[in-house]
Amino acid sequence: MMPKKRFDLEVNSTNRTSYKCTDFLRFYLDLERLGINEKYMWNYEFCGDIKDMQQKTFYSRHRIIVLEFGSRENTDKCRGFRGKFTFKEKKLYAPDGVKDKNSCRYVFQSTDLYQSKNGQFFSPRYPQNYPAKSNCQYIFYGLQDEVIQLLFRNIQLESFIGRCSSSPDFILVRDGENSFAPLIAEYCNLLNHVDLTSSGPYMYVEFIADGQNQQQGFVATFNFINKNQIGSADRNRFPTAPGPVTSTSLYPASTPSTQRPVQDKTIDGDGLPQQVNECKIDIISTKSKSGVIKSMNYPQTYPKTSCVYNFYGRGRERVQIIFEDFELYFDHPDKYDPKDCNGVDSLRVTVYINGSASEMNPYCGSKLPPALMSSNHQMTLRFVSVENPVGVRGFKARYKFVTNFGIQTGLQDSDKVCGFIYKSKQQMTGEFWSPNYPGIYPRVTECHYLFYGQKNERVKVTLKEFKVEGLKHDCSDTTHSDYLELSEMEPNSKPTRYCGSHLNFDPITSKDEFFRVTFKSNEKFDEQGFLASYTFISSDDVNPTSLNVGLLPPTNRSQEVAPYDAKIPDKDELDPSSGSRKTRNQSEQIKSRFVIWFSLYIIACMLSS
Repeated sequence: MMPKKRFDLEVNSTNRTSYKCTDFLRFYLDLERLGINEKYMWNYEFCGDIKDMQQKTFYSRHRIIVLEFGSRENTDKCRGFRGKFTFKEKKLYAPDGVKDKNSCRYVFQSTDLYQSKNGQFFSPRYPQNYPAKSNCQYIFYGLQDEVIQLLFRNIQLESFIGRCSSSPDFILVRDGENSFAPLIAEYCNLLNHVDLTSSGPYMYVEFIADGQNQQQGFVATFNFINKNQIGSADRNRFPTAPGPVTSTSLYPASTPSTQRPVQDKTIDGDGLPQQVNECKIDIISTKSKSGVIKSMNYPQTYPKTSCVYNFYGRGRERVQIIFEDFELYFDHPDKYDPKDCNGVDSLRVTVYINGSASEMNPYCGSKLPPALMSSNHQMTLRFVSVENPVGVRGFKARYKFVTNFGIQTGLQDSDKVCGFIYKSKQQMTGEFWSPNYPGIYPRVTECHYLFYGQKNERVKVTLKEFKVEGLKHDCSDTTHSDYLELSEMEPNSKPTRYCGSHLNFDPITSKDEFFRVTFKSNEKFDEQGFLASYTFISSDDVNPTSLNVGLLPPTNRSQEVAPYDAKIPDKDELDPSSGSRKTRNQSEQIKSRFVIWFSLYIIACMLSS
């Protein structure tokens, strides 16, 4: 390993994006034996200043690193370089699975006597940068009563701005034993401590990279556990909501209000003992897919309370909370529109993003909170009362572990984490909406809505409600806005983005029979989302001026979003005699042009004669 502490070598140009090195430092990282000659190609060559180097730590592939330093001119301007080295045991980076001899494919089996119930796996050549055009599979086989927990401790892939589904380097995690299993997670860019749990005894991970800008890759751990131990295992690995809770962990057979609270005594400001009722309740999807949570004594007044509700799902599941009643003690006149929940009875919500706990805005007073949804399979609610309340009911809410993100229209696409397909031959008109609408949409979520019409049809989309967090007139990636993106499925089509809050939209009509809509939220802030309707109409009814007309023009972005790969039509949409619909359309166009040309030729011949 060779992290450089100082680096300052001569270059022959002031333009650091296109210079050639006058002096240089070269790294040879793939040597199997000591010694180099003109036949050996270096892995990296650097010059200039250390701040120009995107990578500053390097690892050998085997047990040798050779550095070559060259200086072609005398200079007193540059100081040279300084670094440090460390020898590390190779077994620290050895995957705990069985590798296929002929491919980058690893198998991990819980039933194998020679393998542990837990271990680690890596991107190829880790901790070196992964090679160009990497394609690796990692398959996990557990016992029938087991699930697999994965923890990606660190992910460093090629930097990319835009949809993760369009990233050149990415990780796919599927809830099954092969590449046809439902997709439950898709990772790209840089992430830390990302965890997920399978819904059954199998899991399939695939890592794919293009041919340029390779990074270090990923390091991950796996754990085969009994499906009834999901909650207890997560408590040992991941933090719960902030704040002390001194209680036992309960697995509720009914609602939390029937549980026996753990009582603690504290001392108030007057030196008198005060009784505090504390509880900690774990709700696991393997035990209950839906149910009710209540404050203590609901609908009677709750005591002074500190209670934590931990929700644990698995696979593609998200936690959805829908409130039915909400009345907390709030000694202010604006209890139906509270502005500040600090220092009063409140319900606080924690979601988990990239391994870190993130708190949403707290809820207090008597205003019914919106429906909530987790960003992954886990969520925590913490209810705290700071006073002994009088005459308030507390709260009641229903929870559900959902796999459809609260979107109940279209056909869910198993090849996307959140994807839905709408076909005109199944339904000509309908609605679609953001995840969890009309509640708050989850953070760090990407949903795709794909529309497929017949060859003589177009798709007309009307946005009926729209509240997406972001700058109204600049939805670019540089503003870190959530957005809704509408575009054709043509490779070179430019998408149109919408964000902010809008009341009126002109309908948007596609240019072809295919159309796509993408919704993406980041890790910051929350909003209600959108409600939209769609209609498949005849191409003869389309006014040319209405094509792709929206409130905003396509956003100018510093980096253009890569084209989205259109989904190949299902086999029932293909004509065996003429191939795909697109090919058939092209063939018909050629025939039409030939008929027109031939007709003109005949007319010309008749006139000349």
